[in-house]
Amino acid sequence: VVLPGTPINTSPPTITGTVQVGKKLTAHPGTWDVSGLHFAYQWQADGVDIPGADSQRYRVASTDQGKQLTVVVTATKGDLPPGTAVSAAVTVPYQSSTALSLNRFIGFSWQTTTAKVTVTSGAVGAPTGSVAIKINGSTVTTIVLTAADNGTVTYTFPNGGSGLYRVQAEFTPDDAAVQGSTSPTRYLLILF
Repeated sequence: VVLPGTPINTSPPTITGTVQVGKKLTAHPGTWDVSGLHFAYQWQADGVDIPGADSQRYRVASTDQGKQLTVVVTATKGDLPPGTAVSAAVTVPYQSSTALSLNRFIGFSWQTTTAKVTVTSGAVGAPTGSVAIKINGSTVTTIVLTAADNGTVTYTFPNGGSGLYRVQAEFTPDDAAVQGSTSPTRYLLILF
């Protein structure tokens, strides 16, 4: 029941910002049929109030992964009954982590060097997508990561010339509920 004089929301509240763990989101109150309103905010995860999350800005927590965030805006003015409106939901993706290890860090051009890449995430099931192996910033191969791989793939480098090589792995998920990630850089020194 809407009491007479209650502010009516005419354009729903919105949430802006990068929806990732550790990033800040900002709530915007939308538009209302009454001017000069004061707004209060309550952030929710899957429809449940987040304790202490009652300001216009909210930093996404690790416990929010896989959940839908909304913000409830309450509009007040003087003696008018309060009006409320809820934003559309934004889904927080699960973080992923990509680890890269090499079977050697110093070697000769005739030796075989193998990279092992392990991808993990908090999502249900093994991560799937693609893993790009990069040397000195350029992609040398892309490997499809399937559920059967259980998050781990390997790559054997072709024999190359001497030098110091920077090696990284970059995971791109095929599930929008999972966030991509890049491994720390590893260095490979080929003597000759």
